[in-house]
Amino acid sequence: MSKKDIHILSASRLLFAVGYFMLLPTLAIILLVPPFSLTPTQAGIALMVYAIGDRGLSLLCLPIATRIGHRHLQSYGYLLSGVACLSILLMHAYWYLLVAFLAMGIGLSLAGTGARSYLGAVTDDALRLHGFSQLYIGLNAGSTLGTILVFSLPFRVHSYLVFLFAGMIFCCTAILTQALENTHEQPTALPLALVCKTLTTDPAFRSALRNGAAYITLSSLAYFFYIQLYELVPVFFERTVGPWRWFGWVFAANSLIIVLLQNPIVAMFKHKAARGHLQIIAGGFILMGVGAVSLATYWAPQITWVTMIFFTFGEIFTMPLIDYLISAGTAPAVHVYFYALSNTAMALGRAASVGLGLRYLEWATQSQASMKVWWACMAIGAIAIAMLLCFFAVRALSRNPMKLVPPSDGALFNRSNTGG
Repeated sequence: MSKKDIHILSASRLLFAVGYFMLLPTLAIILLVPPFSLTPTQAGIALMVYAIGDRGLSLLCLPIATRIGHRHLQSYGYLLSGVACLSILLMHAYWYLLVAFLAMGIGLSLAGTGARSYLGAVTDDALRLHGFSQLYIGLNAGSTLGTILVFSLPFRVHSYLVFLFAGMIFCCTAILTQALENTHEQPTALPLALVCKTLTTDPAFRSALRNGAAYITLSSLAYFFYIQLYELVPVFFERTVGPWRWFGWVFAANSLIIVLLQNPIVAMFKHKAARGHLQIIAGGFILMGVGAVSLATYWAPQITWVTMIFFTFGEIFTMPLIDYLISAGTAPAVHVYFYALSNTAMALGRAASVGLGLRYLEWATQSQASMKVWWACMAIGAIAIAMLLCFFAVRALSRNPMKLVPPSDGALFNRSNTGG
């Protein structure tokens, strides 16, 4: 693999992110208006199916990547997502929406696994680190363009525009990935059956499995709170206050902050990760809790600028460090399974978030309840998790100070902040 392939891969993820982030904050809004006119509960179920398909099947995608090659896996995944997205323009039946969203999610899961495993197979450490950095920048640049573009379109009146643009972008991304050099290296991960046997019989691996399971749970919880900034905040305001065209710029600022603060945060993790990792993660949950407090206090679209800042810093202080700690102390051949399980847990967290959130929206609309109640509950939950983490951190340090190898730059930032 050459630097040219890395630039092509980065460009493909940038293009993908434009389509992905056109869908992410608007799907719930689109499904509630004609021609779909679903109830919030029905829309929540459809988006839960989409969320589980996207990322949730990463573990099943790993064997496919080693059989057909990482380039083909990406191309087939993007093509499947593009065709499924475009087919929604032709059929609006609820049952078909469920099938199309599942197919679209599976395609994105295939493509995301192919992109990450494509770089994971690079043997040159410097080139692999450069590749992950470029991948991360491409994803966030694409999310900036996608969110600004979609909120500039009249999608509330012409909902087909979002599916048309996103579907065409996914298909174009499939064509672009064909320019990559196909890889047929030996599998970079151990067979799943051998991994399961090793993790359950070897004492050292059992300890790693317990730690990994704890951090995978935290990953799911962090994503449960963070993804609400994209999937619930716009539709909540849309159904209560009315449309607000500045959401695209709010989300663009979110991506820009993450890109600009990548290196400083990595430097901080290098100094603090050996002893203060739980406190850092707890701080991230507290920040997201404060962001929820802002919505529970002042229910107006303008407050989303403040909410965005707290949620963004909350994501920065939780997700990258959790990604590293999930597989700390395990053999490299097992890492890929820990990350796949983390993706599945995050998909479940996202599905629970959007499902419960839209169910609450339907109940609140019928009973004239305030949307502030939901965000007050989110604030209490996030801060409670942070307090629990601080308790475990203090107890662990008093018994046996933890010694972890400080993470490298590439280990921390090897995937998107929200998706892909």
